[in-house]
Amino acid sequence: MSKSKDIALIESLKKDASGSYALLYRDYFGMVRHLVTRNNGSVEDSSDVFQDSIIGLFELIQKK
Repeated sequence: MSKSKDIALIESLKKDASGSYALLYRDYFGMVRHLVTRNNGSVEDSSDVFQDSIIGLFELIQKK
């Protein structure tokens, strides 16, 4: 994703726009899965890492 698309996605997440989290998953989960499994982690590990990251992102976005 480009920087402008990243900024637009963050703004959409701030507004809790429908589909924003699905878009995030579609665009980034494959990369996370690849990195985790390449470093001897499982697909389940990559799901856990991604979920923890999304929760952290959500908490940051909710802060004013």
